[in-house]
Amino acid sequence: FLEQTANPFGTVILAWLATQQTRKNLDQRLSHKFQLTRRLYERGLSRDAILNLYKFIDWSMTLPEPLAVRYNDYIHQLEEEQSMAYITTAERIGMQKGFQQGIEQGIEQGKEQGQQEGEYRLLLRLLQRKFHGISENYQQKIQQADAETLLIWGERVLDANNLEDIFI
Repeated sequence: FLEQTANPFGTVILAWLATQQTRKNLDQRLSHKFQLTRRLYERGLSRDAILNLYKFIDWSMTLPEPLAVRYNDYIHQLEEEQSMAYITTAERIGMQKGFQQGIEQGIEQGKEQGQQEGEYRLLLRLLQRKFHGISENYQQKIQQADAETLLIWGERVLDANNLEDIFI
């Protein structure tokens, strides 16, 4: 019944069931995912309906990278057969570039956060060692400081006679 119904929720339920059935067999998941996607094209749905259902299927039936590449190859082949590019090459390339940019941004942000965390921890250790304790007020200042400020304060530890000399 779900395979025959024109109701888009039939496809949603089929995708969910296939995801549950193929938890341990990703090759089988690839096959089900492709069959469900093919069915979208064969039903004669509107472009928007196909895209929305395609996005749901793609989201719910995730695949590891090598199988995802095979799936994308299938979709490209299907688009050529159907002579309709609902998911265009430009969109696919754009998504890939966006994904790559996201990874690069995440790495860069991770580096910056890691660097700031390291500077924060080092400054706290230096202050505790030199002054045998740090008031809550100064601890809050250190937590809220950016990486550059932490570096400046860290350099001041060498010459400071008291905590006030560092945070001026």
